[in-house]
Amino acid sequence: GDVWRINPEDSQRRSIQFAPYPEDLCKATITATCRPKGIVLDPFCGTGTTMLVARTLGRKSVGIDLSAKYLQIAEERCRRLL
Repeated sequence: GDVWRINPEDSQRRSIQFAPYPEDLCKATITATCRPKGIVLDPFCGTGTTMLVARTLGRKSVGIDLSAKYLQIAEERCRRLL
């Protein structure tokens, strides 16, 4: 349909980053715009939610962020999937 029903981030109780968003939002947009084995670019990756979801969906990803702290968290989150 034309409407996505996605729970807001607050319901998932994450408090690591200021502007987190739900993984379901990433799933919908990645599957709609990136073919399997493609590459997802997130120029404001924060703690890596988009990159984490991309990996679970069989895509590669590149994340960019100004915060070294957030990049470290993102790397650790993605590494757990290996």
